[in-house]
Amino acid sequence: MPGDMSWMKERYEQLSSQSLLWEPPTLESSNEPRCTIEGKPTIMLSANNYLNLTTHPKVIDAMVEATKKYGSGSGSVRAIAGTMDIHLEAEKKVAEFKKVESSLIYSAGYTANVGLIPTLVSGPQDVIISDQLNHGSIIDGVRLTKASRGVYAHNDMGELEAVLQQHKDSERKLIITDGVFSMDGDMAPLDEIHNLADEYDAMIYVDDCHGEGVLGDGGAGIVDHFKLQGKVDFEVGSFSKALGVQGGILAGSEMTRTYALNHSRSWLLSGSQPPGVAAAQKAAVEVLKEVAPALGNANVKVTAVKPPKIDYSFHDYKATVLFDTGSAVLTEDASSSLTQLGMATKKAEKVISLQVLGHADTRGDAGYNMTLSKERMLSVAQFFDGLKLKVTSMFAKGETSPVMGTGGEDLTLSRRVEVFIKTRHID
Repeated sequence: MPGDMSWMKERYEQLSSQSLLWEPPTLESSNEPRCTIEGKPTIMLSANNYLNLTTHPKVIDAMVEATKKYGSGSGSVRAIAGTMDIHLEAEKKVAEFKKVESSLIYSAGYTANVGLIPTLVSGPQDVIISDQLNHGSIIDGVRLTKASRGVYAHNDMGELEAVLQQHKDSERKLIITDGVFSMDGDMAPLDEIHNLADEYDAMIYVDDCHGEGVLGDGGAGIVDHFKLQGKVDFEVGSFSKALGVQGGILAGSEMTRTYALNHSRSWLLSGSQPPGVAAAQKAAVEVLKEVAPALGNANVKVTAVKPPKIDYSFHDYKATVLFDTGSAVLTEDASSSLTQLGMATKKAEKVISLQVLGHADTRGDAGYNMTLSKERMLSVAQFFDGLKLKVTSMFAKGETSPVMGTGGEDLTLSRRVEVFIKTRHID
């Protein structure tokens, strides 16, 4: 008997009522400035094919000839038997284009981010510090890690420094930013990010999918725009934007390439790109390099939006509220304590995180205690909701973390919910 899928129908109806359903239009011609969508002549203003390389004769011819020579697929993952000479030629051409030692091509920019980011940190002793408006693929990659996380307001270097200062004792510090931001179209102040990274001994990871073909000499991207080759640890890009083909890019040192192909599961476990795609990737870069002299410096005079530098400080609050035996109802004392805590946080410019952990003592079986700890956790979360404070994370711990005294477990103190709040203040 199939499982209950009613939740899926409910979700569908919810999205439909909010006009949030994706209903992709059907393209019935090549993706060009003038195209045909569902039988209607259409002017294309929403594609990423910025330079119209998708239909460039050299790119098409390269794809066709490689398909004739090698076949329609490679038959394996890159790590086993799917690396062809045309893949290596494309990667060599990308490295030349980016003016770095080496490159590695992924199946997509998304798979580069979700596959690489989790390998660069190992646990809560490390921290990832991410721009508030970073692309969803970066957010997904960060979610796959066990590292501590910090978020700074978009392009706000004062807040970035404050977060770096807050995590100065972390073992590995990784700053992640888009190069050109996909939703706003503005660019990161990568020069200032580099200066802060250098001061606080942090690594830099930049996703430049939308900067390629737009910034830098010959469209090489934001790293070239700021002349920071060799000073940005991980430069990720995409063939599916200005280059008009398909695939993700990692550019950097030879060591970076070697590390990524040995540790990045999205590369190790994805089928090798068809040889025709690899040939088209190589050809698209060649075309861009050929036309660059005629176009002049693609370094568009764009100035990063730089908000005024603001000095921040951070405050941590911790509270423990106790519950009666077998109860998830907040006592009068617990409600009073949470109200005072909420009032204290109202003085902050921003609540960065609010974590709630529910616990139970060891009386009763494990299943009952887990349910009880969850109910207590939800009681506190609902109380904060009434105070207009958003809980960012909740965990039911059951009986796994009893409070121990000299004579064994202190049952009274074990029946609890722990609250951890981090706030940001303007100095």
